[in-house]
Amino acid sequence: MMKEKVSVRTVARKDKEMLTQIYFETAFLGKHGQPIFDDPTFFFDIGFLYFTKFDTRFSFIAESDGIVLGYILGTPSIRKYFLLNSIFMIPFFLLPRLITFRYKIGWKTLKFMFFLFLDALFQRIPRSPYSTYPAELHINLLESSRGKGIASQLMKHLLDQLQEEHIKGIQLNTTSENRDAIKLYNRFGFKEISNKTSILWSHFLSYPVFSITFAKEI
Repeated sequence: MMKEKVSVRTVARKDKEMLTQIYFETAFLGKHGQPIFDDPTFFFDIGFLYFTKFDTRFSFIAESDGIVLGYILGTPSIRKYFLLNSIFMIPFFLLPRLITFRYKIGWKTLKFMFFLFLDALFQRIPRSPYSTYPAELHINLLESSRGKGIASQLMKHLLDQLQEEHIKGIQLNTTSENRDAIKLYNRFGFKEISNKTSILWSHFLSYPVFSITFAKEI
């Protein structure tokens, strides 16, 4: 299939609304998040707002004719991501919005958070050693933009930037449902490190779904 002509640039803070929209349209294992989310902004802010405020040099957007087609969000340090989320993003950004009811928190949100908590409690989201693979990525494309080489362009931009900064390894987490993404990771030399049955996604799909960690030396 012919690759779509796109331009790739670094993420800026002004992109948050577009990133949130793409996240919501792909949040349910590549499908629309409406069945599982009440408020897409809440879930984006928890996991990904960090990337529009910090480490923006490692996060990229793909555009065509001014339309955002997808993004890759990366950090050179997972430890830094967790630290700044804990001491800055949650207490000074998320919490004030929660207590002033700026997020819509309904039963879908509570149900999702409960099963996400179980995944974390029983360590169902595998990780590779940070000392070997300190960086991490998240990639999302609109469904209409898949299979056109756009994900490969985004991946190359991130890996080139990490290599320039002498980051020695990167890891990511996906699920057994994201088959096209797994093909992409294999093509770029990522290796499966571990997998565990996901309590969260197995509940929503009513059959076993595996949470898989891939890693790559740079």
